[in-house]
Amino acid sequence: MPSFTDKFSNEDSFAYWPVPTEADLSTQTARNIAFKEAYQPDLPAAVRAEFANLTDAEWQARMAAVKYVLVGLNPGNMGTAGNFSNFHGNPISKDYNLGAVLYGTEVWGAFMTDLSQTVESDSSDVRITEADVKALYQHLDNLGIPKTAKVIAMHSKVRSALGKKAAQAIRSFDADAQFIYHYSYKMHSAEEYSQKSRDLLEALAK
Repeated sequence: MPSFTDKFSNEDSFAYWPVPTEADLSTQTARNIAFKEAYQPDLPAAVRAEFANLTDAEWQARMAAVKYVLVGLNPGNMGTAGNFSNFHGNPISKDYNLGAVLYGTEVWGAFMTDLSQTVESDSSDVRITEADVKALYQHLDNLGIPKTAKVIAMHSKVRSALGKKAAQAIRSFDADAQFIYHYSYKMHSAEEYSQKSRDLLEALAK
């Protein structure tokens, strides 16, 4: 008989990363350094063990309680597929930067997924359609995530797609508030823009 976990896609995961111990986590710059040093691919073992023991009823309750959904653009070439491994892959993807921004906020532990299933590290080659947006929101519905959950875009293309009129007709989305900068920081200063993302998250939780 199918289990609840069969509903999850290869792009799905949760916002947990190894938490540095005996490290200064008092500033965003310090968290950036500490999470990079502590990073290990895959979900933390304790989280993975907890998930393995959840019953279908417990999964349903967990998803019904989701308050935030982090949405990336698409899986990169260096990522890993399935079993909640997305956003927890090769260190070259800098997933640890995302952990550093989210740690200590209400968004830590949030559900995560990608808008597109296209595997491509060059975001300029990823085309987003209305069908992608509809599929995303249908997926959230299938998982039992309430429409009150705040969707947070993690890429400018995601922000643009979810802010369009057709998308707004499905779920409301505040493009100014429900957004953080992509954690690779390819086009930005990591120190400056990780703090900006942190500020956006803390404002969203108020």
